Amino acid sequence: MSDQHLVEHLFRKYKCFVRNKSDAIEMESVAKAFGVLQLFGVNVPTETSFMEDYWTTIGPIIYTPRGERRSLGDQRRVLTHEIGHVIRFYLDPFKYPVAYATKEGRAEIEAYCERGAMEIEWLRTGRLYTLPNLFRHGYALDDGHVTLANDLLEQAATSVESGIISTPVGIEAREWMRENAPELLWQK
Repeated sequence: MSDQHLVEHLFRKYKCFVRNKSDAIEMESVAKAFGVLQLFGVNVPTETSFMEDYWTTIGPIIYTPRGERRSLGDQRRVLTHEIGHVIRFYLDPFKYPVAYATKEGRAEIEAYCERGAMEIEWLRTGRLYTLPNLFRHGYALDDGHVTLANDLLEQAATSVESGIISTPVGIEAREWMRENAPELLWQK
């Protein structure tokens, strides 16, 4: 078993779909809108950067950056983050986009989804990746909300390092690995 199998299981469990941005006219439209927003000083990615560098999730669809060709298993960290968005969407498809439209909601949701990826990284390796300043660019957050997101991630890192797995994606991954691929767990 491999990370590929784990990610495929999580996709089935949470009813996720993958599409490349190259094949998605809706993503081209979002990129164009970002170009307009930048004219007004909004902190969003450039059209090219949005299409080539950013993974994007809308509802159950995870859009890969244009040109992304690596396997799902090779993208475990980012995909487990994106699956967090799918889970939140399915929990309340009407409230989720409303919450994400606010800076505070977006900061909290992004930190929550990153926690899920962090939990799986810890389950797999026993280590946490260095916490980057994930929210400085591209999420249209002001400094206060960037601080909120990063503070939530620091708290998450502390609890994950103590072995606390609390997100649905983390719990599901742990249980699947225990039952199907114990060799993937760093702590057998």
